[in-house]
Amino acid sequence: MFIPGLSNDLDSVASLINELAINGRKVVVIAQPESQMGTVSKEFVEATAKHPDLTAHKEFYKAAINNLVGEDIDVELWGHSIGGELIFEILNDSDFQKRTTNAVVLCPASSANVSGFQMTKALTKEAVRFKISGRLLKVTFLLNIL
Repeated sequence: MFIPGLSNDLDSVASLINELAINGRKVVVIAQPESQMGTVSKEFVEATAKHPDLTAHKEFYKAAINNLVGEDIDVELWGHSIGGELIFEILNDSDFQKRTTNAVVLCPASSANVSGFQMTKALTKEAVRFKISGRLLKVTFLLNIL
């Protein structure tokens, strides 16, 4: 499952998605609900008004994964920008922790304009947060820090 950045359609990640598929991965990409390709339902608007954080987006993607992939199928979670933050939110769910085999976060939101030390400290904190059942979930961070 690949989650693009906020308001991003599929074009911004198309070349990466194509490359993943060419290399044998089964890839499902869903644009953000408020993107040009997306559809924002009345329920989604109400949910985002009630919870101005990422709760509505997290629930949207969890339901989408379960509906499109299946509830008992292991998954890799990939996210770009705010999609990376949504990966972290989804991984707070113990069921998703158990079935996630790999998580890749590309240029997570708020990774710009921070020092290497600040980012290392934040990533270490996130890695500790995802210790699961005596094993550390593989979370890969790809950043654009100079």
